[in-house]
Amino acid sequence: MDRSDRIARHTFEIFVSMAAIGVLHYFFKITMARMLTVSGYGLLSTVEPVVILTSSLALTGFAAALSKYLSEEIAKNDRKTAENYVATALYYIFPVSIGVSVLMILLSDSIAGIIFHEPQMGILIRIVILIMPVEALWLIFDGIFLGCQKSPYYTYALLVYHVTVLCTALLLVTHGMGTKGAVTAMLLGDFSGLTAAYIFYVKKFRRKISFHGGKRSFTLFRTLVAFAIPRTITSVSATILMSFDIFCITYFLGVTYAGLYNAAVPVARVLLLVTQSICLPLLPAVSEDHAKGKEYMSTYVTDALTYVSAASFPLVIVCSVYAEEFIIFFFGAPYAAAACALVILCAAMLVMAHCAVFSVTFQGMGRPNIPMNISVFAVFFNILFNIYLIPRVGIEGAAFATLISLLIMFAYFSLKIREYIDYGKIQSSILKIGILSLAMLIILLVLRDMVLIGTVLGLAFYGGSIIKWNVIDIRKFFRQIEEM
Repeated sequence: MDRSDRIARHTFEIFVSMAAIGVLHYFFKITMARMLTVSGYGLLSTVEPVVILTSSLALTGFAAALSKYLSEEIAKNDRKTAENYVATALYYIFPVSIGVSVLMILLSDSIAGIIFHEPQMGILIRIVILIMPVEALWLIFDGIFLGCQKSPYYTYALLVYHVTVLCTALLLVTHGMGTKGAVTAMLLGDFSGLTAAYIFYVKKFRRKISFHGGKRSFTLFRTLVAFAIPRTITSVSATILMSFDIFCITYFLGVTYAGLYNAAVPVARVLLLVTQSICLPLLPAVSEDHAKGKEYMSTYVTDALTYVSAASFPLVIVCSVYAEEFIIFFFGAPYAAAACALVILCAAMLVMAHCAVFSVTFQGMGRPNIPMNISVFAVFFNILFNIYLIPRVGIEGAAFATLISLLIMFAYFSLKIREYIDYGKIQSSILKIGILSLAMLIILLVLRDMVLIGTVLGLAFYGGSIIKWNVIDIRKFFRQIEEM
């Protein structure tokens, strides 16, 4: 495989799945926003980050560590050690998830009352925290899929999860369970995702990596922990960067404003779909390259940043120009006040997309401490900005806090990564993308009153020009289509 094609070829199928997942996730958000009250939707939006943060603390670092070391051992054709890593992860991670679940259940009422000033959140936290042991097992399967560089199976299991959540939530909320029904749907979705992951493992991976063929090793556990701790801190920091604003809005302004703000958040996070599709194959690719002692990382990073930039800039422009129209169309007129926050968050997600590429690259190089330190540094400012701006500016202050913090993170990453990788070739591509994005912005502003026509013409001009100007070689993606 041509190294310059690798990220594109591995990304396309993942992107198709992630796009479907994104549609399901945002349809879930939209329907819940319309079926629940604004405050009920605010409760749902506030409890989700609690689960993500808890999972990040207990599980995410181990999954990334397992993915990294499996890819390295597979690259060395050392199946025995790879299976030992799987056995070790299974033996240690599951009990940790049980312990964290019990602790969170005991603290749920205190968290609801003290942190959020919303006592009714206690029962919601207790429901969703039952997800933890299920996710522990699921993440081990994901580690195997990603370590074997078969990322699409990870996305297929996620697709099953989102289908289950959407269908179950619609059923339960329609039958009068309200926010509790939507939260219960998330729990049932995790069970379905785990079941799908297990089926994929049995059919495609059991002969390559066996659960029963390895032996647990405390030495390997320490190796996993050494990588998992900084990776966990990085993940928790990223979660805080993306969620602390919701916590602060709920604390200072109440769940109704949290509901309004969370009309902007899912629309803005559409921008991260491409980044997720790129970062999934990027981590094991960089890890394998690092294990073999070759030097293709510059190519990988340049390609990843080019694809992220080319996809993100037009989405930012469309979402910003038609912010109010999108909010009203998807969530309804009661959420229109979130339009300004959406514009700011779109810019923030553009920055976040590039930071994610840098973070994954450092992790694949075996330097997880670097993104950890940078993330913690940015989180410190994020907390300060949120506490200062939200009481004074409202939900727009929360969006500004996220944007400023991510700009600080991006500047730090940009300076640090140059010590290890030369990705200077991307500068000409970024210049072309910037010029074409500006031209697209002019088209949308001229056709401001015709949303559909302006969007179609603007994107058509941009996409055609990107291909014509050879910013992206579209043939790489066509080759992937032919292989599917």
